[in-house]
Amino acid sequence: MRWLVAFSVVGCTSTKDMPTIDTGDETLTTDRTTTTTTTVSGTGELSGYVLAEDGRPIEEADIRFCLASGSCRTDKTDAKGVYSFDDVDAVWHSLEVVPPNEGPFAGRVVAFAPVVFEDGEVRTIDMPLLPPGGSRLLPATAAELEVATGLFVTVAADDLEPPAFAEPATEMHAVSVPADRQPPIDGVAGTVVAMWFMGPFDHHAAEGLPVRIANDFELPVDAIYEVWVGSYGDAMWVPAGSLTVTEDGLVGDAKLPVVSTVILVDPA
Repeated sequence: MRWLVAFSVVGCTSTKDMPTIDTGDETLTTDRTTTTTTTVSGTGELSGYVLAEDGRPIEEADIRFCLASGSCRTDKTDAKGVYSFDDVDAVWHSLEVVPPNEGPFAGRVVAFAPVVFEDGEVRTIDMPLLPPGGSRLLPATAAELEVATGLFVTVAADDLEPPAFAEPATEMHAVSVPADRQPPIDGVAGTVVAMWFMGPFDHHAAEGLPVRIANDFELPVDAIYEVWVGSYGDAMWVPAGSLTVTEDGLVGDAKLPVVSTVILVDPA
C-alpha cells in the first residue's frame, strides 16, 4: 500500500484534464482559479482490478478518485491491473477509470461510479473497461440515436457542453455493462435492471437529453422504472426521471443532464 499524510489542496468545480500537483506517492488534480480547501486524512482503503471483458488486466489505465469539491487523487494500474488508495475519507467520491491512450485497450469507454465510504471502511471495487458497440456522429439538429443496443438518446451536437480543457464532442457512444461486471451502486434504493457506460464522458446537457429504452428485459407493461446518472461534479448518483413500460419500450420524462454512467432501476 502507498501512504498519504494529511494535507490540503485547492479545490475545483471540474477536474477533467486539469493540471496536477505532484505530491510524491499521490497526485492531486486541481483548478488553479479557486480557493476551496479540502483535507484528505481518512482511515478507509480502496483497491481493485481494472479488467477487460475477457478478464485480462489492463495496465496504465488512469484512476481518478475525486471529491465533490473537485480535488482528486490519481493512480495508474500496474501490470496486474491493480490500483489502490489509502487514507480514504468517509464521504462521497467519484471513481473514474480512463483507458490507456495507446495499445490494445485504447478507445474503451470511461468507467465511472460514485461511491461513499464509512469511517475505516476497506473496499475492493473492480472496474471493467469495455469497448463501445460503435460510435454515432452527433447530428447538427436533434435526432434520436441508438448509442448502444436498445438505448436511445435524442441529442444534437450543440446540446453538449464539454468539461474544462476538453474539446467539443463530435460522437456519442455507449456500452451495456453485464450484471456481473457492474461497479457498486451506492445510495440508490431498488434493483438495478441495466447499466451503461457512456461517452463523451462528463459532457453536460443544460436541457437534458431525452432517453428511450427498448424492453429487452421482459419488464411488465405499465411498470415504472427510474433512470439515474452518475454525476462527476456532485460525486453522487442523481435522478434523471422515470420511464414507463409500454408495448413500444420504456418511454417517459427521463432526460440525462450529463453523459456518464446510466442505470435503470426498479424502485420496488
